[in-house]
Amino acid sequence: MQSNADRGRQAPPAETDYVGFLAIQPPLFHKADNPLEADAWIRTIEDKFSILNCTEVDKATFAAQQLRGPAKIWWVNHKALLPAGTRLTWDEFVAAFKAHHIPTSLMRRKMTEFLALKQGTHTVLQYAQTFNQLAQYGGFHVDTDEKKQDCFRRGLNTKLQDKLALTTCDNFTKLVNKAITQEDATLAHKADKKRKASVGSSSNVPERYKLVQTGTQQAPNRPPQQGRWIARPPQQQPQWAPRLLPPQLGQRPLVPQVTRPNNYPCYNCGKLGRFACDYRMPPQQDNYKLLHQVKVPARKIRRRRSYLPRSVV
Repeated sequence: MQSNADRGRQAPPAETDYVGFLAIQPPLFHKADNPLEADAWIRTIEDKFSILNCTEVDKATFAAQQLRGPAKIWWVNHKALLPAGTRLTWDEFVAAFKAHHIPTSLMRRKMTEFLALKQGTHTVLQYAQTFNQLAQYGGFHVDTDEKKQDCFRRGLNTKLQDKLALTTCDNFTKLVNKAITQEDATLAHKADKKRKASVGSSSNVPERYKLVQTGTQQAPNRPPQQGRWIARPPQQQPQWAPRLLPPQLGQRPLVPQVTRPNNYPCYNCGKLGRFACDYRMPPQQDNYKLLHQVKVPARKIRRRRSYLPRSVV
């Protein structure tokens, strides 16, 4: 009877020593440029202790042996401030470690960064990864799955928020999966719409006709004359135009000839078809007086006075 009772009892597991702790390959800790690194190291060490049978004092002692560099210097200085022979428990070690490597002011800054996190131009997957990384500083804002989903929805872009407004999910993981699926559908719709627009723009565009009036053009002060409107196609512009070459060395440039009217008398001799600039003799005053007796428009007289010598004018 006594032997059967002894068989039913299980012997308690033996306490793990430091050699057994090193067998599970615990990570080392040097310094933390980011507070997430220090917090991640504490979480990893806690996961290692969950499969071992260690006392609270041994946990602190074993974890302290994994400190290197600046972290080891901090631990030596911290122990020097304690009374001689003091052995810290795991909770006391964690509190002292976080107070030095993860200050409260930095935790508040990370919480503010988490609450202001937005998707922006990132994909849903990139946004979810950053969200999960900063959610460790969310505190009571993400202490339940419902609160975590609400924070994730508020960080999505407005288009995805509109698509997922009437969608309910059982947990946070399903919400992320639905957001990724909806994003893929939206991107596929945009790509198809862009492809159709590019195909439509490559087709031949018909010529545009413009309306012109067949009646004569009138001055703005006069009433317009009656006419009719017709559609006239746009005129095709010549693809090339002749270009005048510059004159070669020793040649005179071509000067357009100006035809002079022959129905006006000369200011010097009074004959038709002649000009005062063709004669080098002094002007005849009698002919100049006869010129005023000829009925010539005033506009033409002012234009012809440019040919008169300075002495006459």
